[in-house]
Amino acid sequence: MKRILYTFIILSTVWFTGCQKDQLDGEIPGQEIPLTFSGRSSNLSLEALSQEVNALHLLIFNEDGTLSQHKQYAGLKDVKPVKLVLGKYTFAYLSNIDEAQISGIEEGKTLEDVTLSLEKDTDGENVLPGSIFAGKSEVVVGEDKTSNAELSRLVGKLDINVEGVKSGVEVKSVTLLGSPEKIRFDGSAVGDPVRLKVPMKEQGQQLKGEAIAFPTCQDTLARLAFQIEVNGEIQNYVVGLKNRVEANKIHTINAKINVSGGLVNVTIEMDVEPWGETVSEDLSVDQRKFVDTLTVKLLMETGSPEDLRQVRTLNMHFLKNDGDANEFSINVDSWNAESLMVWSEDTLIVTHFNQVLQGNYSLVAISLRDSSGMNMYVLQSEVENVIIDSTGSVVIVLPKMKDIAAGDLQAMLEIREALRAANVSMVDNWESDNLNLWHNVHLDENGRVIGIGYQEWEDFLEDYDQVDMTKKASMKANILTRSSEEYPVWSLPESFKNLTALKWFNMGESYGSLAEIPSYMKEMTALEELSVNTDATSLPELPANLIYLNVSSLTLTAIPTHIGNLTKLEGLVFSVPYENDDEEIGDYFPMLSKSRITSADLDFSGLTNLKYLYLVATPSCELPASVWNVTRNVIEFAIAGFRNVQIPSSADFSSIREFSVANENMLPADIERIKSFQVTRLRLYSPVFGKNGLPDWMGQMNSLKSITLDSCGITSIPESFNNLNNLEDLYLPRNPELTGILPAGLLEVYNSGNLYVSASDSPNFSPDGIMLSVDNNLIMAPAEGGIYFVEVRSNAEWTCEVLWAEYVHVALLDGNENVTDSIVGGNGVLTGRGNARLRVTVDPNNPNNYWPERNGDITIHSGRHVAYINVVQKEMLDPVLDVSQSVFTVRSGDTIVFDVTSNMGWNVDVMTISGDGWMDMNMCYGEGNQRLECTVHANQSSVYKIIITDYNQFKSAEVTVNVEPDSGEIPRDSTRIN
Repeated sequence: MKRILYTFIILSTVWFTGCQKDQLDGEIPGQEIPLTFSGRSSNLSLEALSQEVNALHLLIFNEDGTLSQHKQYAGLKDVKPVKLVLGKYTFAYLSNIDEAQISGIEEGKTLEDVTLSLEKDTDGENVLPGSIFAGKSEVVVGEDKTSNAELSRLVGKLDINVEGVKSGVEVKSVTLLGSPEKIRFDGSAVGDPVRLKVPMKEQGQQLKGEAIAFPTCQDTLARLAFQIEVNGEIQNYVVGLKNRVEANKIHTINAKINVSGGLVNVTIEMDVEPWGETVSEDLSVDQRKFVDTLTVKLLMETGSPEDLRQVRTLNMHFLKNDGDANEFSINVDSWNAESLMVWSEDTLIVTHFNQVLQGNYSLVAISLRDSSGMNMYVLQSEVENVIIDSTGSVVIVLPKMKDIAAGDLQAMLEIREALRAANVSMVDNWESDNLNLWHNVHLDENGRVIGIGYQEWEDFLEDYDQVDMTKKASMKANILTRSSEEYPVWSLPESFKNLTALKWFNMGESYGSLAEIPSYMKEMTALEELSVNTDATSLPELPANLIYLNVSSLTLTAIPTHIGNLTKLEGLVFSVPYENDDEEIGDYFPMLSKSRITSADLDFSGLTNLKYLYLVATPSCELPASVWNVTRNVIEFAIAGFRNVQIPSSADFSSIREFSVANENMLPADIERIKSFQVTRLRLYSPVFGKNGLPDWMGQMNSLKSITLDSCGITSIPESFNNLNNLEDLYLPRNPELTGILPAGLLEVYNSGNLYVSASDSPNFSPDGIMLSVDNNLIMAPAEGGIYFVEVRSNAEWTCEVLWAEYVHVALLDGNENVTDSIVGGNGVLTGRGNARLRVTVDPNNPNNYWPERNGDITIHSGRHVAYINVVQKEMLDPVLDVSQSVFTVRSGDTIVFDVTSNMGWNVDVMTISGDGWMDMNMCYGEGNQRLECTVHANQSSVYKIIITDYNQFKSAEVTVNVEPDSGEIPRDSTRIN
């Protein structure tokens, strides 16, 4: 066998790069090996496998393990026998991946060197991989008749279904976190974790998305990051998957978005099943008919002003109606080659180049966007009876959007101008004058505005069980985004009163603060929900039909008497905006000093429909005694501030699930009555509550699932807590005098993993007696890397691992600073006991990464305790790319040699300036410092440029080659010696 040569064919004014591989010498004895395949390990028949596999790569490795040949085929049906000399070979197959994403396939490399990387788009974003298959077979030429390889998927599939996307709630993006940037041929992870954006499409009330991803490593769970816009405010929520992403598996993820009080929580359920189970070939399957190409002609209903010629991005989703669970989407944009879009007068013609099952469908969702990305259309109702038959062509008339009532349109345009004048940034999606397209504006069938914002109370009632988690999970994010910001103040225009069909007006803090609530609002009798932030000092009378009232204010001085006349109220909230991390109690109550309410003179007696009560006032405010007369139907009761908070024996909390009180002087006896009811979550704040120990009656409340005792002055956890059989969460913030461990019964539950305990401000308390801490939770390393030291403080055995950071090395040092053990990246585990010193070495950053920042975690475990050290490198090294000589003058047949100096990966291209010919080169891409050898061939005087460009196109270097024919005077750089 001859060595492989990379050949550049050079034509005038044309770029072309190719690889020429020498063929088998004709005199050497050899044998043709047919290539056969099986889809058994992928749960696919051979026919199904053939349909899925394309762009097949065959890598042939010699007996010594080095690569000898690389062949490519369009698919399984295009493979041809391979002729090889006698000997032992390894055949490795890869499919459905471009050669540019395969590394380690140069001459002399081994199968262990082969890695597959994600593709990048033009913006440097990672692109989801295809359904990559891999397989391997050992072949002894002269003994074996065929190469028979089982092809298995190297990737996993995620089917993501998102529910809970209701009015006023928009999912901006869903991103998979934790998937590796590269994998080896065996599927193991290489490199840093990356973010993979999952394309999501509307389908009725659901969002559906499909992602294919590299497997995550075994000890790391993948996560989904949801970016959700609620009432104009962007919130981010990250939730871990219960399983890692596995190759050849389908991971069905059902996500539920819950919103309450403007705060987001996402819960998920996940099922894992084999991917690709072959459908049994019975009669019904044989009778299914497909069209290979579908043409959809879109028209607008007569009278619609929309011009389909302005559409640049289109997404449609169809559902089958005849009981055969089938659906498909058509997506057309600048990067999607599966569909084509053209215009013919008033018709938009979309051609979809994928197979579609024939049948009766409904168009359930459509998105049309113009060149600026603005939405052009909202589907008013599903378009039914879309018949796809053997013709492969359908016509769909999109129903006209609603005609907007003139008075409502004028009012909304004036609201928009008021918000703009106040520099409120949440109206960016209100650019158009068509209210059908306005986010968080809801219309009835007559074009009347019935809602602004989302229906907070509807979400509260439907998703009550998630409310508490929602507040805990989202409050921090909301606080941080609002920190040190002043709310823009604006006023409702007079025309607002013309919105006589308005049922809910929920414009929270993201929309600034209303200077006042206008008095005419009392006459808006259709209004049922009102949620606002206001700078007013008093409130006018409000509509009698209100079911839900939420007022947030730093200026309001009283809860007025007339609130007691709102007898239909089911939810009542008086609170203050959260402003920063330090002005909260247990992630639930604000600091009591924030409220300005000093009086609450209302009579609660008429508010018998209350289900949710949340009141914040100053500590001097008197709590009306009548509040205890209306608690029978209350699900969640929360008061902060006030004085003389004492529950009378007559109070009935038959429906209570959550009970929360924050009061400076509250003692256990003041709320003991609550022990008689089925409370599941108890939150208390009182510096004097636990000064004489926690009361035994708390241990009798075995319905409790969650307890928060914030700043309660407690010193120990009583034995009576052993009776709390259903307890799942115990939060004990700001109790510095707390010492000891959990009582025996709770400790057993804790050790089983069924109880979470947090007491971060109690240095002398540990649930199980294990102490674990580090003196440095964050290492900020420059691009050049560095060495850092971390002190571990513990009284028990512990282990140390590095997650997702191959550039981090951790060494365990003894008392003399000598290394006793070490780990690199995700390989290995350190074990220690008691106090110890760790040396953390961070390698220089790698400019091949598209992301300027890379993150990793060092985790130290002891029992259920975990200490994290986050390692961050923000900067990249300055890219370096240079050549040792930039100009050569040679004769045809000469070989030029020059060195490439770089700290990056790079590609080689050749451009003809004049003449024609070709170059044989020893490599067409490389990484770091390398030596290039090029043999030049030309029949006439020619000039070429060798252009070396790094993978990220940050830097490039050029070598000019002047070539004379193989005659005449010897040029100065010629390798010839006559």
